[in-house]
Amino acid sequence: MLLRLVPRIELNIRQGRIARFDASDVYGQTCDIHRQNGVRHVVYRKSVPQRSTVRHSDGSFKLTLRSKVRKQRRIRGAVTILRLIAVLASGAVSGSTQPGGTPHWTAKNPPEFEDFLAGETMHGTAASVKLLTRSERMFKTRLTKAAKEPPNFAGHYRVTYWGCGSNCSAAALVDLQTGEVFPPPLAKSNGSGWECWILCTACFEGSGDEFHVDSRLMIVRCGMNYSERLQRNFPDTYYFVWDDYRFRQVLFVPGKNGR
Repeated sequence: MLLRLVPRIELNIRQGRIARFDASDVYGQTCDIHRQNGVRHVVYRKSVPQRSTVRHSDGSFKLTLRSKVRKQRRIRGAVTILRLIAVLASGAVSGSTQPGGTPHWTAKNPPEFEDFLAGETMHGTAASVKLLTRSERMFKTRLTKAAKEPPNFAGHYRVTYWGCGSNCSAAALVDLQTGEVFPPPLAKSNGSGWECWILCTACFEGSGDEFHVDSRLMIVRCGMNYSERLQRNFPDTYYFVWDDYRFRQVLFVPGKNGR
């Protein structure tokens, strides 16, 4: 629920990528920057999460600020917010970004699900699954069933799994809007048969996938990096973004780094 609108703050914010900056000394408020009648407005919302981010998704910017200061420093915080907005308007956002504006993800600063928000979640009747290749028809029963289940990834996709032997997992992505079927990340490029669907061949302790229905980010943990000292396995971690009908890797964190 919107709480307050800053009257007609006009901003010339270019369509950009995700940017990060430190706003730890700002009085905590969450505000959305959006366009209305050609004017960018700032709308304050409810309490903020633990992180401070500026992100762009589907044409809108979201500014999230957090602070440890109390109400007596509200004025100072408000001034700082306006300064940050001015920085955004000038296109000189500071933070962990590369020269072209692309975020520089690291193991200590990995991408988060809210950084890659999807559109609205699909509701209603899904399209019939399209099994066009022999590799797809091999798993007709599994894929047909998945097409009748609700979306669980990126708004209108269903991720489905099946077994492929010991310490192995296979998966596929079904577009519930079109019925198209796509291979999972880490599957062999230009493979055939089983090769198209193998997601991980080293499913040991700590392995697994993480994804949300309202995000295009998928995190895959797979691999054997066992530590005798810690008596546990540290799988490799892959960060993929679903972009233009394919998975694009944005970060890889070797499991051995955590040993």
